[in-house]
Amino acid sequence: MILKTNPKTQVSTRFAISYSRVSTEIQSGEYKTGLARQDDGFRSFLDQYPNYKAWDQKFEDIGKSAFQTYKNRSALTAIIESAENGVFGDDPCLVISEVSRLTREPQKEANKLLNRIFDAGLSISVCELGSQIWTEKDQIVYIIFQVMFLVAHGESREKSHRIKGMHDNHIERL
Repeated sequence: MILKTNPKTQVSTRFAISYSRVSTEIQSGEYKTGLARQDDGFRSFLDQYPNYKAWDQKFEDIGKSAFQTYKNRSALTAIIESAENGVFGDDPCLVISEVSRLTREPQKEANKLLNRIFDAGLSISVCELGSQIWTEKDQIVYIIFQVMFLVAHGESREKSHRIKGMHDNHIERL
């Protein structure tokens, strides 16, 4: 196990695991701010919670849609499987910048993902929600995430309709 203990205080180090996602390769380019903004949020989390240490490995899904199942995102599934296997030690926290970085799936599928995260022993912090650390014991977490899942899915669905409309418009002009 990789859990580190300070021999003077016998307090286990708790790890914060950063997860970042952008939908396209272009968004991860040198002049795009998607990943940089997410990294800034993670650094702010660490400043706010000095009792957490950043996990050595960065977990990023580049060019992966959150509108599709999380099972197709290797970095996110690696985090969950590592947590299920106890790799991160006690009380690890998954840190995301926004709920939409985690999922844009319909509510039922989004709930399955949230339950799997909690079942794996992870807590979760969302930077856009003030970086509060949420656990499954916080009963309000389910209400808050229900609303955020609806918003994320709705935004994605709306973007899809706009893009489809734009393509249809281009085809009509031809």
